[in-house]
Amino acid sequence: MDSKAKLILHPVRMKIVQTLIGSKEYTVQQIAARLTDVPQATLYRHLNKLLEAEVLKVVKENQIRGTVEKIYALNEHEVSNKES
Repeated sequence: MDSKAKLILHPVRMKIVQTLIGSKEYTVQQIAARLTDVPQATLYRHLNKLLEAEVLKVVKENQIRGTVEKIYALNEHEVSNKES
C-alpha cells in the first residue's frame, strides 16, 4: 500500500480529510468543532502529519492577537495524483 494512502487511512486523519473534502477551508477551531470526539492536542498532531505528507496545505494565515491562525485545505493536486 502507498505510504500516503496508509497515512490517510488512520481514523482521525481520515475524519480530518473528510471534513475538508469539497474545497473547504477551515481553521483548527472550526475542524475541532466538527470533530468533537478528537482532543485538540491529537488534532494538532494529526494535522501536522498531514501537512508534512503534503495532503493538506495552509491556504491563509491570519494575525490574531499576537499569534498566527492558519487556515487549512486539502492539497487537491496531491490527493488527485494518488487516485490516478
